[in-house]
Amino acid sequence: AAVYFLRPPPPAVAAPGRAHGDILHEAGRSVGRVQTFDISGNTTKAGIAFTVEQGVMATLCEGIPVGATLVVNIATRPLPARMSTSDESIGVCKLAMEGQGRCPPPLDNAEPRPGERVFTVNVTPEGSIVLKETTVKGVVVEPKASVRFVEVAAPLPPDAVGGPLFDTNGRVVGVAALSPSDGK
Repeated sequence: AAVYFLRPPPPAVAAPGRAHGDILHEAGRSVGRVQTFDISGNTTKAGIAFTVEQGVMATLCEGIPVGATLVVNIATRPLPARMSTSDESIGVCKLAMEGQGRCPPPLDNAEPRPGERVFTVNVTPEGSIVLKETTVKGVVVEPKASVRFVEVAAPLPPDAVGGPLFDTNGRVVGVAALSPSDGK
């Protein structure tokens, strides 16, 4: 009886998180491809944006020229957007949009730990959302700014920047960006 009561408790089993399909479904309603149009009518892919509140999406400011006309394609639905605010210290812009923002994914301020599973997001040319599972390699603190970088094990395609980084519960734990030093 003493062995039973004095033994250490069994290790806690981590919750498996939400089903991949559930996270994919929510991402499909809140993630889209950003395109810029210049005055000549030329279009350029400018990354991915995701809903953060009613009528507002977030993306990286990099690749969005001043004064450009913006469109966010969610699935096959193009929605006009305009830059409403930008936070230069972290490089994230908010886009004001009509007809979008009804279903933002939950945000999580908790810092992911090395070894945790996360999902990067990409949008195919047809507008489909693709989640790619990877693991957190580490978290790097940028000393010159109040920014933390979550380094993941899988490479990020350049056209996936600005998209959300989801944890296994479908919460946004970061914004996908490429490192300025090595492009990873």
